[in-house]
Amino acid sequence: MRSFFQSLEQEQVRYLLISGQASVLYGGATFSENVDLWVAPSRDNFAGLARALRHAEARIHKLTPPLTTRYARGGHGFHFVLPPDAVGPAYLDVMGRPPRVGSFSRVARRANRMPTAWGELPVVAIPDLVELKKTRRPADYDVITNLVRIRLAEAGPRCGTALLRWGMARCFRLDVAVWILTAFPHAPRAAIGAGPEWPRTLLSKWTPGEEVPTEAGLAVQAQLAAEQGRQQQADIRYWSRILQELRELRRAGALLPEGRPL
Repeated sequence: MRSFFQSLEQEQVRYLLISGQASVLYGGATFSENVDLWVAPSRDNFAGLARALRHAEARIHKLTPPLTTRYARGGHGFHFVLPPDAVGPAYLDVMGRPPRVGSFSRVARRANRMPTAWGELPVVAIPDLVELKKTRRPADYDVITNLVRIRLAEAGPRCGTALLRWGMARCFRLDVAVWILTAFPHAPRAAIGAGPEWPRTLLSKWTPGEEVPTEAGLAVQAQLAAEQGRQQQADIRYWSRILQELRELRRAGALLPEGRPL
């Protein structure tokens, strides 16, 4: 993978590290099997990506349409496997237009360059990473909640109202919900009249610093689960069109052959 990232730099490919590996780097997750990249979907940029993939001897992994900006801008993913090294093969997923985060140029402006096992890489910022992780997978909501806690802890006890409301709206676990209302004295005021319902539900039956009553905890957990369900359904709706296009491409024999070099 290190040589692949070096090739991306040599080809001047504009990209961001996203999803699982980015979550690991920020401390929001402990493991990710795949490497996920957001590559700016311009013709020259994707041509550079293709050259870097060929140099790395990448092979098509699964359900991959032609590597063109047409499919990149349409929200499709491209899946590759790189030759094994000391720890085995590396699985690489590339997108040109991930959901929920807007334009590449806007997100790239607030990305962070971070040290990794493959060199210093551009990594999507936590607020954008949180939006990317709103998938159908239940485990991603634990990661989102971890990232929220990390971002709020970085800001410290004087973090602004807008940031607190952002965190409350993206919290999906009772323990972190309690932590937010306990660690930030102005959090109860920030929750008034805005954002999700759970802070008001919790504060109506509980005082920060005390043990959460069972009834209040169950009510908040139900609200958090309901919001998680809404986010999961939105992700399913988003991908339904793209999955239908993949089925049509497969029927037409237009998908790139799995196992073949690019």
